[in-house]
Amino acid sequence: MASLPDDLSTTQLLAAAESGVRAQRAMEVEQLRVVLAWCDRHGEDPRRCRERCRSSTAGTG
Repeated sequence: MASLPDDLSTTQLLAAAESGVRAQRAMEVEQLRVVLAWCDRHGEDPRRCRERCRSSTAGTG
């Protein structure tokens, strides 16, 4: 993170803080979108997945 000049006004400091919060929130939203996409692709009933995974690996090993 870049250092801030010492001569910033209160308004400028608040604007810088707000900008940082907005950037962080945007990143969090993007992370949630990635998680939701993963859930959409892998969001089936875990009991079904467990049964299917057992049957697909039966007899191997």
